[in-house]
Amino acid sequence: MWGSVETTVKLAFTGLAGFTLACVVIETAGTAVGKTVAGSSESQNYFVTRTLVELLLALYVADFVTGLIHMLLDFQTVDDDELRLHIETSVEAVEAFEKTKLFTEATERDKYLWNFHSHHEAVYPSSDSQLELFMQLFWYVRVVWPLFYLGFYYGYVPEATSRVWLVALIVGLPSQQTHFLAHARRRGLLKEWPMIERLQDWRIILHPDAHQQHHEKFNCNFCILNGWANPLMNRVARLLTHFGVLAEEPPTARNRRERAEHKDAKLKERS
Repeated sequence: MWGSVETTVKLAFTGLAGFTLACVVIETAGTAVGKTVAGSSESQNYFVTRTLVELLLALYVADFVTGLIHMLLDFQTVDDDELRLHIETSVEAVEAFEKTKLFTEATERDKYLWNFHSHHEAVYPSSDSQLELFMQLFWYVRVVWPLFYLGFYYGYVPEATSRVWLVALIVGLPSQQTHFLAHARRRGLLKEWPMIERLQDWRIILHPDAHQQHHEKFNCNFCILNGWANPLMNRVARLLTHFGVLAEEPPTARNRRERAEHKDAKLKERS
């Protein structure tokens, strides 16, 4: 699916259109709100208001980016069918399986995707360390952040857009931590950390209720920093599904269906 030229072109144009729209909003929102509140672009209130608006935009953009990466990885399919349909339901079992021949002899792409998708079955805690979770996004940020900075430095990217994206790429780095904190709360593990629960309740970081639907349907609520961008991200996912960029049936749902079908077929053979 992802290898076709048509799909790649559709995805590229969708991304370009989305990025252009985001730039327009970023460039106008801070200035417009700042002038509305302060009345003049020369006052201190204007700069404070514009900075606050741009910080909120950065948090929104960061959440959207985490959702976009999450969605694209969720909808990639493991090529090896035997590996794709293999399931482990605990972190200990995942770690043990990743030492077996079926996993170690798979392609690097298949190993990465199977490990990523295994979270849908072995939900909590993560089979990756805190450092590995952090590095999942850092590998992207380490490339994109310098590009935005160079674009800002040489004047190719507008100032407000540069400020928002440079901050967004940094504040989005701990999104896997906010993601697993949401899962931790569903298991009653944050009772000794009331401040974290308050941040979740205030929707400053991801609330478990905002993420639970993703683990039920697998085609929505991909954003994992604070969940602010889920309504927009869900519309993007439906649009990409409509144009055939994303599969109608999410890979995790497909895998579960096929495993159930194989199980039913074996039961019929025995009866």
